[in-house]
Amino acid sequence: MEYIMSKRPPCVLMFLLVLLRVLGTTDACDCSASTTYCNCVGLNLTSVPQNLLTNTTRLFLKQNQITTLSQSDFSRYRSLKSLDLAYNHISVINSQAFHHLSSLTALWLIHNRLTSLRADMFTGLVKLDTLFIYNNDINDIQAGTFDSTPNLRSLYMYYNKLTTLRADMFTGLGNFKGLYLNNNDITDIQPGTFNQTPLLKNLFLNNNKLTSLKFDMFTGLGNVQGLTLDGNNIMNIQARTFNSTPQLVNLNLENNQIQSLPSNLLVNLLQLGSLKLSHNKMTMFPFEELSDVQTISFLYGHNNKLTTLPSMAYDVFSSISYVNIENNPWQCDCGMVPFKLKMTGSYPFEDQINCSQPDHLTGLKLKNVKLEKLFSECVEPTIVRFERDDSKVSVQGGNLQLVCEASGFPTPDITVIPPSGLNATAESGGRITVEVNGAITITRVTAADAGLYVCIASNPVGSTFAVFSTGVISSRSFPLPVFAGSLCGAVVGTLLIVAIVLTICKTCTRIRSEPPAADPNVVLSTLMPQSQGEGSSTSDD
Repeated sequence: MEYIMSKRPPCVLMFLLVLLRVLGTTDACDCSASTTYCNCVGLNLTSVPQNLLTNTTRLFLKQNQITTLSQSDFSRYRSLKSLDLAYNHISVINSQAFHHLSSLTALWLIHNRLTSLRADMFTGLVKLDTLFIYNNDINDIQAGTFDSTPNLRSLYMYYNKLTTLRADMFTGLGNFKGLYLNNNDITDIQPGTFNQTPLLKNLFLNNNKLTSLKFDMFTGLGNVQGLTLDGNNIMNIQARTFNSTPQLVNLNLENNQIQSLPSNLLVNLLQLGSLKLSHNKMTMFPFEELSDVQTISFLYGHNNKLTTLPSMAYDVFSSISYVNIENNPWQCDCGMVPFKLKMTGSYPFEDQINCSQPDHLTGLKLKNVKLEKLFSECVEPTIVRFERDDSKVSVQGGNLQLVCEASGFPTPDITVIPPSGLNATAESGGRITVEVNGAITITRVTAADAGLYVCIASNPVGSTFAVFSTGVISSRSFPLPVFAGSLCGAVVGTLLIVAIVLTICKTCTRIRSEPPAADPNVVLSTLMPQSQGEGSSTSDD
C-alpha cells in the first residue's frame, strides 16, 4: 500500500501536464474549449500566439502591440468566424495573410496604422460579411481590393484619409448593403464609382469635404435608401443629381452651404420620406416639387435664411407629419399675406414663425400678427412691358419669345392667355411656358398662334393686364384670304377673351377691408383700343 501511494503523485503530475498542454495557457489567453472562444486582450502581444485551440471560432487580440500580419499567423486557426485585431499598431498586412480563413465573417482592424488597401490583402475571405477598418490612415483603395470578398455586405471606413472615390475601388461588391465613408477628406466622387454596388442600401458620406454634387455622381445607386451628406461644404447641386436614386427614402443635406435647390431635383424621388436641409443658407424652398412628393413625413428646414413663405408652403407643410422651420429670419410683411390667410392654428409649424422684420413686429409670432399690419409694404402690380423678346419674325415651326415684365410686392404671378384661350402660368406645362421673371416661350409655332396675347399680373392686393398682338409667317405659301381669315378669327377670339378678363377684373373682391384705388394705366404704348381704361395693348406687325 505504501509503495502504491508513493508512485501516485508522479502519475497525477504527468496527467496535469498533458492536460495543460492540450488546453494551452501560454501568454495567459483566456480560452474555452466548450465555447471555442479565446480572449487575448491587452496582453502586450507582438504577434499572433500559435498555441491556442485550433478549433477557436472567436479570437480577440485587440489592445496589443502587433505590427505585422502574415499568412502563417492564422494557418492553425481555420475555424475562425470572428477576428478582432483592433487597437494594435498594424501597418503591414502581407499578401494572403488571411488565406486560410475561409469561414471568417467578421473582421475588426480599427484603430491601427494602415495607409492603403491592396488587391491581395483580403484573399481567402470568401465568406466575410462585415469589415470594420475605421480610424486608420487609409488614403487609397487599390483596384480589385474587394474582388476576393464577394459576400461583403458592410464596410466601415470612417475616420480615414480618403480624398477621391474612383470607379475601380468597389469592384466585386455585388452584395454590398452598407458603406460608411464619413469623416474622411473626400472632395470628389468620380462617375461610375458605385456602378459595381447595385444592392447598396445605405451610403454615409457625411463630414467630408465635398463642395458640389454632380449629376453623374450617384449613378448605379438604384436601390439606395439612405444617403447622408451632412457636414460637408456643399454649395452647388446640379440638376438631375438624384435621378439615379429612385428608391431614396432618407436624404440628409444638413450643415452645408446650400442656398437653393435646382428645379426638378426631387422629381424622381417618389419614395422620399425624410428630407433634412437645416443649417444651410437657403433663401427659398422647392415647394412646388415637394407638393408632388406625397411620401415625405419629416422635413427639416430650421436655421436657414428663409424670409417668406408662399401660399403653397402651407399646403405642403400641413401634409407632412413633422416640420421644423424654426430660427429663420422671417419677414412679416405683405409677402406673408397669402400664407397668413391660410393659417388656422391647427399645426405645430404655425408656432415656429417668429418675425425678425420689420422692426415693429420683431419677436412676434406671425400667427398673432393682425392681417392689416402686413399690408404696410404692399404694392399693387404694374406691367412694365409686354413685348417680343427678339427682333425676328416668328416662322411656323419655330419659337416665339415674349416677355411680360411686372413689378409689385409681393412679386406678381404672371398668367398668359394666348389666342387659343388656354391659360399658361409658371406652374403649367405644355407648348407655352412662363418663367417667374415673365419670360414666355411658345414652341412649335403655328398660324393659330397669331393674334392677341393677354398678360395678367396679380398679387394679393390687386391685378392688372396688358394686351399684345403678333403675327406668324408661314414657312410655305398659301392664299391671302386664308391668312386673313385665320388672323381675323384669332383677333375676334382674343377680343372675347379680353372682354372676359375685363369682367373678372371689375368684379374681383379685394383682400383688404378698404381696397386701394387701382391704377388702371399700364405703361405701354397704346396701339390698339383700350376698354374702359382697364389695361393696355401693343401690336407687333
